[in-house]
Amino acid sequence: MEIIEDLSDIENILIPVGGGGLLSGVATAAKTINSKVKIYGIETEAAPGAYNSFKNNKLDEDVEIMAF
Repeated sequence: MEIIEDLSDIENILIPVGGGGLLSGVATAAKTINSKVKIYGIETEAAPGAYNSFKNNKLDEDVEIMAF
C-alpha cells in the first residue's frame, strides 16, 4: 500500500520471489488499489525454484547450493 500511496502513477512493481507470500501479498494489495499496475516476480539464477516450477508445470522443491 505504501508503494501505491507514495507513487500513485506507478506502472510496474518488481517483487523478489521466495516462497511466494510476499509476491502474492503485494500483488493483491496493489491490484486492489490500481488494477492497471503490472507485478513482476524476480528471482536470482542461484535459486530458480519458481521459474522451474512454472516452466515445468510442477513444483520444483530441489535446492541446489552454489558455492561462490
